[in-house]
Amino acid sequence: MKASFEVVILPVADPDRSLRFYRDQVGFDFDVDYASTPEFWFVQPTPAGSGTSIQFGVGLTAAPPGSLQGLYLVVPDRWPVAAMVLICLCLIWYVGPDTPALKDAER
Repeated sequence: MKASFEVVILPVADPDRSLRFYRDQVGFDFDVDYASTPEFWFVQPTPAGSGTSIQFGVGLTAAPPGSLQGLYLVVPDRWPVAAMVLICLCLIWYVGPDTPALKDAER
């Protein structure tokens, strides 16, 4: 199973300042810079050669600036992932979260 992060949403206090930072100082490529209304502005920079982008702007998340919310784990086939998650949930339900084997798996 192959999985990868594709988008990380960054809650920022000042989208203009963040745009200048990622464009002018860090040198990220900008895939999207779109505003449909003053309440919605969507910016998506991507590091050169990376498969993961960040998103910030206005109206993307209710998370406070400086926190991080909304990681997307993208997989080519969702069924093996769904089966794995279901098996893990069943194990936790059946044997309980305090089982030594499950505690070791968290490390």
